[in-house]
Amino acid sequence: MDDPATNALVVEGLCVDLGGQPVLSSVNLTLPAATTVAVTGPSGAGKSTLLNALGGLQPAARGRVVVAGRDLNRLSDDERAELRLREVGFVLQSSGLVPELSLQENIALPLELAGMRRRGVRDRVAEVVAQLGLTTCASRRPSEVSGGQAQRAAVARAVAARPSVVLADEPTGALDSTNREIVLDLLLEQVERCGSLLVLVTHDPQVAARCARQVRIVDGRVAAGVGAAGG
Repeated sequence: MDDPATNALVVEGLCVDLGGQPVLSSVNLTLPAATTVAVTGPSGAGKSTLLNALGGLQPAARGRVVVAGRDLNRLSDDERAELRLREVGFVLQSSGLVPELSLQENIALPLELAGMRRRGVRDRVAEVVAQLGLTTCASRRPSEVSGGQAQRAAVARAVAARPSVVLADEPTGALDSTNREIVLDLLLEQVERCGSLLVLVTHDPQVAARCARQVRIVDGRVAAGVGAAGG
């Protein structure tokens, strides 16, 4: 397998058990930066579990996950949290925004937690707010904007720190067709700007088709001949 240090994300022999039952078995992937990958497969196949394992939220029973050259198995809980803060951006189906904060405050939060100086935070938030068309609603809370606007803010929050890896779990699943295309366009544009690896879980074949590569998970394994090249 390729040197983990040269790829944004490397998975070797990953096995994950939940409640004593195997959910993922012997998953191998090698994913370089500046690549978009759709993870597809039937419900219950292990797609979201895979995404959680890639982000260090779900521990491996066996095997390893290497993110930005760092083996998650060798990190403490605090070190994994720090790695997620600096190297991994998450986009969830329901946006996952903090309801008490405005959109711009939500976007600023990971930058502030990472220790960026106040002026740098302000400038970066203003940049992504403008790029994602949120200028007129940036001061509003999530409950005061449309679903499409909230999801755009979730994309902005995920990419604001220019992470090495962006993990998106059905990021357009709760949107109508118009907003689905808008949010997907912006997500793909932003990860291209940052040179990030995007790993996107989706049931939607139209969304999957927009990604450069597809990995299909069936019964906890990468389907033969799909997603095998390079990993």
